[in-house]
Amino acid sequence: MRGEKIKYFREIKQLTQRELTDGICSITYLSKVENNIIDPSEQILQLLCARLGIEYSMFVQSSSDLTFKQELKMWYEAIKLRDHSLSERYYQNIKDEVTGIDDIDILASFHLVSSRHFLLSHLYNDAKYHLSRVKHYISCLSNELSAYYYYFNGLYEYLNGNIQQALNDFFRAKQTVKEPEFYYQLGLIYGKLGRMTLSIVNTEKALESFNQHMLIYKMVDCYILLGINYNRIKEHETAKSYFEKALNGVNSLQNSRHLLSKIYHNLGCVYQRQKNSEEAILYFLKSLQECTELTERRHTLYLLARELYTCSRIDESRKWLKKGLGLSPCENDDTYYLLKTLEFQLEEKHNEPGYLEFLEKKAVPFFQYKNDVFNIGRCYELLAQSYYRNKRYKKASDYYSKAYELKIEYN
Repeated sequence: MRGEKIKYFREIKQLTQRELTDGICSITYLSKVENNIIDPSEQILQLLCARLGIEYSMFVQSSSDLTFKQELKMWYEAIKLRDHSLSERYYQNIKDEVTGIDDIDILASFHLVSSRHFLLSHLYNDAKYHLSRVKHYISCLSNELSAYYYYFNGLYEYLNGNIQQALNDFFRAKQTVKEPEFYYQLGLIYGKLGRMTLSIVNTEKALESFNQHMLIYKMVDCYILLGINYNRIKEHETAKSYFEKALNGVNSLQNSRHLLSKIYHNLGCVYQRQKNSEEAILYFLKSLQECTELTERRHTLYLLARELYTCSRIDESRKWLKKGLGLSPCENDDTYYLLKTLEFQLEEKHNEPGYLEFLEKKAVPFFQYKNDVFNIGRCYELLAQSYYRNKRYKKASDYYSKAYELKIEYN
């Protein structure tokens, strides 16, 4: 670590190795120091610091530095427990303490934990600022701190819909970061990319560790994700069993209505795939009933409206569709495109050119940008059906083929 710091400040000062070592040590010696092959003697380190114009004290860890690092660890534990209020208290206490600190490791650690704090609070601009500060030091950070930078940056990319970039960042962190939360997040990423087997493997790995430590709320998260994955590969009874485990776990948790809402939503999805409309509608309604903020359940509104449309309950479908569109006005929201597609169908405009244009020029490119293979496939199927109704059989065949190829690739 000392060597990486020396290299960092040498490059900042725009000094060559020869200029820095002149009269102090050999270039070979400095090269070994900068690559952490050897540790410099105290005398040489002091001379190098003097030439670089930096304080020797930043290479000596004081008791206050150790205390500060311990505070950062405790703060990160609060974040992993998703304790928003405790995390905010840590941030307010620690942000002033960091003023005047020039130790790169401590500064990078502070910005890393700060970025994770703001990701927890969905304040993405603040998170990105702190990640950019860490990136500034990346060339002189340890493997562990660098790995956590890519881990948290990958999480930032995932939460902003850049799924492939998130996976790339997670790969760069994978050899170093071993905490179960990492494997759970990796399971989420693989799930979004339609790689169900890899999602299941990583989620089960996380679940095993959470189970050993009896972290019920984390276990519930894993049960839900496993249920979603098994539903997608059409193992519906296995999916239900995981959602039942999630429901049992939720009963022992406080303030769990948002989890109940999520579980009911996904049980509705299972019954929807089993063509059991009555049960699907029941669970979608239960999901909305448990939800304290409807904006969090926009997709539930869409699925409920779609299922009611399938059952020819048109007026009810329009009612929920209207609520969904009112909460999804932005064209940067995936639910918006799903709701608009359903609106075309409800208004019986799905045979008109505007419907095809919306799917081909807006919906499909949006879902392709998001790497959302499930909704890309659904759009292909809707396009195929529409072209078939309009007796354009070649176009219909092309889109059916595209939808089939996606299913083969990701199942």
